[in-house]
Amino acid sequence: MTRSERHGHEGDRYLEQYPKLQKWINQCLLCGARGYEPCVPDEIMPWPTAATRILKRFFPPLAVHENGHCEVCAKVVGKKAKDSMCDHL
Repeated sequence: MTRSERHGHEGDRYLEQYPKLQKWINQCLLCGARGYEPCVPDEIMPWPTAATRILKRFFPPLAVHENGHCEVCAKVVGKKAKDSMCDHL
């Protein structure tokens, strides 16, 4: 069980209480993985440091590419695209 699965319900409840923090949560468009934006500032007003600390406790860091894919999915999609290009040569 991953950290996000263990804390998923608690994290969801926290975001329901403080919906403005949702903007700091990323979700992969392919696999649905969720995590906090790695560049989230330490101080999110009006909750200095506490909000960031709690987000990091409930969610893992998750960077997403411009296309909305996490690193793992981007590699898989990139590999499949490369493989299909080689098939046409």
